[in-house]
Amino acid sequence: MRITWIAVYAPHNLSGKIALWSFMANLIDNLDRILVALGDFNEVREVEERFGSYFNERQAVIFNSFITNSSLIDVPLGGYNFTLSDKWGSKMSNLD
Repeated sequence: MRITWIAVYAPHNLSGKIALWSFMANLIDNLDRILVALGDFNEVREVEERFGSYFNERQAVIFNSFITNSSLIDVPLGGYNFTLSDKWGSKMSNLD
């Protein structure tokens, strides 16, 4: 069994994210092996993954479409509910 590993650190701006997701979708379509993508996609999938900061529904829809269309699986994390917090704990996100 052959496996390809990808380490991801996505840009913060939407155009950069879309370019990355498009590149990854093309790569996935042309691979004949298992793909494991780990890292920081700098995006959340659902409103519950944000606290005290803006949830961009359009970006979440685009990100969720990428995950679905590429047949990726978002593996749930254990532990804390949020992976990012400001120093006061007033803004938190569970970034994928």
